[in-house]
Amino acid sequence: MMDAKPDVIRYVVPRDVLRRIYWRRLMKRPSRIVLMFLLVVLGMNVLTRVPDDPWRIFGFMCILLCLFGPTALWIQLGRAIDANPHLTDEKSLEFNERRVIASGADWRNELAWTRFKGLSEDAAYFYLELPTPGLATVIPKRAMNDSQQAAFRRAAAAIGRAAGA
Repeated sequence: MMDAKPDVIRYVVPRDVLRRIYWRRLMKRPSRIVLMFLLVVLGMNVLTRVPDDPWRIFGFMCILLCLFGPTALWIQLGRAIDANPHLTDEKSLEFNERRVIASGADWRNELAWTRFKGLSEDAAYFYLELPTPGLATVIPKRAMNDSQQAAFRRAAAAIGRAAGA
């Protein structure tokens, strides 16, 4: 069977937008929420129920970890994005019913739809879910017209078929 001519979309995702998207996605992961909740509960219990001063330091450390953990994640995401300039390069995205091809000035990735875990979207972006939890390829909807968005959704339906869903 011959592939249909793929649609080509060109876009750039700015560093700060990508950083904010990844930060929100990672902060909303259930494991992160549970960890933060447990640290707050543990820290508050130690601070209110243990009179011994050395243990109070442990309680303060639990609370500080909850407060500064998100900030540390924000800083590390900025460093990771800066260390991987292909994340903010101008990209060309081609797709058809069998594959997705992303390319930049000096790189090219071609993946079957089955390599992704899922597709999600909000008002501004499509998110092709990567195998690493919380991470996704971010594609701005503004780079596509309505017919390209519909074609993208149809093509991405192969993700669910491949997963047996």
